[in-house]
Amino acid sequence: MMRHALLLWLAASALCVPSRSGRRGGRPRRPMLQQTCPQQSSMLLGALRALEFDNSALRELKVDAVSGGPPRNVCGAHLVRVMPSPLKNPVLVAVSEDALELLGLPMAGPDDLEQAQQLNDDLADIFSGNELLPQSEPSAACYCGHQFGKFVGQLGDGAAISLGEVLTSDGERIEMQLKGAGPTPFSRVADGRKVLRSSIREFLCSEAMYHLGIPTTRALALVVSDTRATRDARSNGQYREERCAVLVRLACGYIRFGSFEVCYRGGAVASPSEGLEEEVLVPLLDYTIARHFSHLRALHPERADRYAAFFAEVVSRTAKLVAAWQAVGFVHGVLNTDNMAITGDTIDFGPFGFMDAYDANYIPNSSDAAGRYCYRAQPEACFWNLERLAESLEQLVSPAAAQTALAAFWVTYEAERRRRFRNKLGLLVVDEGEDDDALLDSMLELMKQSGADFTNCFRALSREPLPLSEADCYTPPPSFDATFEYLLAQCSTVEGLLKRTRPLFDPTALARLRVIAEQEPEQLTAYGISTSLVLRETARATRREQLSRLTTRSKRRSDAEHWRDWL
Repeated sequence: MMRHALLLWLAASALCVPSRSGRRGGRPRRPMLQQTCPQQSSMLLGALRALEFDNSALRELKVDAVSGGPPRNVCGAHLVRVMPSPLKNPVLVAVSEDALELLGLPMAGPDDLEQAQQLNDDLADIFSGNELLPQSEPSAACYCGHQFGKFVGQLGDGAAISLGEVLTSDGERIEMQLKGAGPTPFSRVADGRKVLRSSIREFLCSEAMYHLGIPTTRALALVVSDTRATRDARSNGQYREERCAVLVRLACGYIRFGSFEVCYRGGAVASPSEGLEEEVLVPLLDYTIARHFSHLRALHPERADRYAAFFAEVVSRTAKLVAAWQAVGFVHGVLNTDNMAITGDTIDFGPFGFMDAYDANYIPNSSDAAGRYCYRAQPEACFWNLERLAESLEQLVSPAAAQTALAAFWVTYEAERRRRFRNKLGLLVVDEGEDDDALLDSMLELMKQSGADFTNCFRALSREPLPLSEADCYTPPPSFDATFEYLLAQCSTVEGLLKRTRPLFDPTALARLRVIAEQEPEQLTAYGISTSLVLRETARATRREQLSRLTTRSKRRSDAEHWRDWL
């Protein structure tokens, strides 16, 4: 329910604009732009084309001697100069006014349809990459990654092209990136394109995360075109052509955990710059600190201390980020090291999802049957990725310093998680520590048993007035009636719970897997199955058997009894 509400809200908030009437035929839809004069629209385009870029990464990091070119290993460099590939008939789909304001460009458009159409066409050319902004210098970044627990070597920006860093009027640097702008040397066997379906999801979710108060990249604009790409939309072997799109992303930067793995040692696959730590890793770390952690330079004059402080801050930011995800029921879906930003921002919205009914094992990614990146596993996955980052920096950050920083992860995570959930529960006056934790745990367990909607259950509590003093914290049970009825309405039916607990394996296969897990667990890897998956499916089968004995009446009675007790 939450994700559907977010889609509707953001679709209404974004500025949806019409197709190019001259290229599509038919009467164009009236553009949802502010009423203003043609001079203002020309001012917008002029300001956009006059954006001041200062591309420090291209100036201070290693740039490959060869620009563009076919897919290849990029050794000894952080960046490759590339050019966007033109799109056929680009059309502006949406613009985020909030994101435009980051660049000092408040949206303005003429009331006249013809003038509006020309503005939209010009914006589509710029945001698709068909027209390059004057001071931009397109490039793609090299990085590696651990994907689903295995080091896979070079990855890089295979479908994203950075235009450079925009200097804002208040001195901030915002990197502008085109996602889906065509192939780069890191595209491997892919085409460097993104389709409208996935681009809409990222546009909506990145802006949703911002408005939820969670660190994230931003979506500036979305463009679709007549260029086509072949995709297996449902991962069922049925390919079809889809329209290509470009998403314009903004962030303080896109340096990833995987950016520091370009010199990674010990993987089954070689890293592109292995053995070049002094030439590649040290400049990258110095640049990252100067660009994103500049306060550390004054606090830690000694380089070793500065590097250790950098890693400790990355640990802290990551712990707070994943706690924020948990508090809103957001599941990233692909928490590989190449999908995590060193700045502590949420990046790369692929097969993400927001939980509807509470399920600690919720998995939005159909490719993650083992649940490596499910809801409950996200904190551990982030910690594991930080350990890989520590390995990549082991020649620059001492093991003792890294372990000290890593030890603080769980303390920081639990504190931030507790703070966010206490706010959601309205526990703003008295901090009862472990009792508050027990209250939250009991609520989550009740959500699980009743199949209740995660977000709406917390939303139900807004029906109660916030206490202003300790004396106000006691509320007589009858006053909870409105909240109680709303909570009951969020509970799933028996049929809904049975549908969500459908097993991956039939009973005979699961019984055999349990025997193997108990007697010869190492054999499970031959089937691509983990012991944890077998245990999870066993628990699911047990739960399904219990649910099969419930009736609609008995479940309703049980839900009512337990929710009233909890309140």
